[in-house]
Amino acid sequence: MSTILYEDEKFLKIYETMRIKRGGQEYAHLFSYPEGWQNSMDTYYQAFVDALRVANIRAYNERYDDADELDISLLDFSHTVMPYGSDIQFLKSLRGLRYNLDEANVNGCAKILDHIIDEVSYDIISRIPEWETADTW
Repeated sequence: MSTILYEDEKFLKIYETMRIKRGGQEYAHLFSYPEGWQNSMDTYYQAFVDALRVANIRAYNERYDDADELDISLLDFSHTVMPYGSDIQFLKSLRGLRYNLDEANVNGCAKILDHIIDEVSYDIISRIPEWETADTW
């Protein structure tokens, strides 16, 4: 298995997409309801995306131990990028990143990432017409 080292822009796109979904509150419950939904989730999303990036760099460094270790610095959130244009693209990006993280779990980011992947998957599936007409059992 190879490990891809993702560019900062991918992480910024993940952050921007999380930040705009349903007013930034879409994933608040995954962060143990910090201060409630009335407050901005930006700092939690930034910390989560930073942890994803650190996990990606660590997984890359571990996989390719003969390469020079890459330094880990904080992500510059002042650099604005466009969010993903569709939930499908967002999901594919998250799943690709999850595959590359292996067992790296910085600050619990892998578990939260798994939950976000599940929620985005359900959002996509629930919009398919067959979902409404399918029997539950």
